[in-house]
Amino acid sequence: MRSPVVPPTGLLTHPRRTLFVLALEFADASAEVGGYEVRAMESWAALAESVRTAAPSSVVLVRAPSDVGGQSVGGLIRATPSVPVVAAASFRLAGAAGVRALIAEGVAEIINSDVLPALAGMVPTLRRAHARPLKRRMEAGLPVWLPEEARTLLRAAADTVVDLGGRTLLAESFGVYVRTVAEKERRTASAPAPAPAGVGARAAGALAAGGA
Repeated sequence: MRSPVVPPTGLLTHPRRTLFVLALEFADASAEVGGYEVRAMESWAALAESVRTAAPSSVVLVRAPSDVGGQSVGGLIRATPSVPVVAAASFRLAGAAGVRALIAEGVAEIINSDVLPALAGMVPTLRRAHARPLKRRMEAGLPVWLPEEARTLLRAAADTVVDLGGRTLLAESFGVYVRTVAEKERRTASAPAPAPAGVGARAAGALAAGGA
């Protein structure tokens, strides 16, 4: 049986998710890329409005600084705190100060567009940003003594919950059987250590409620 901590290479499946971009920034974007349904919005206002009601499994990709009206990436993040925002920026032009400013704004990931200019090449980074807002809030409330294996499982649970999945989806993400996940849940429930508090507990509870 494979370790539940290290996902098997090449066996992961990614549920279909929505990628929001600005049409003027990604004029050559196709309707689908890397399992994402691409929705190209005509204006920053349309992007902000669409993302405001988007599912947390979605992701936003914008160029920074924005080419559309000088809009603020930070303002978009504050308006849509549950959806990860990824910034594509030229590190050569932005410099260290510009990259630090993007990090301070709270972007989920930053893509160096000097190295990855095409949208297809940005897909792995978009996947890493998945559920990042939930993970950040969850990890902020985890106790320092929690082992890394437990943290890995909780991060995977956050991914699963955001995709509205249950034990089956979580098991698939690790390449193990559903009964392996159920056994891990039973061991965790019987452990003497206190359960994670706050958002972490809610994520784990939502996963268990999803069942198989």
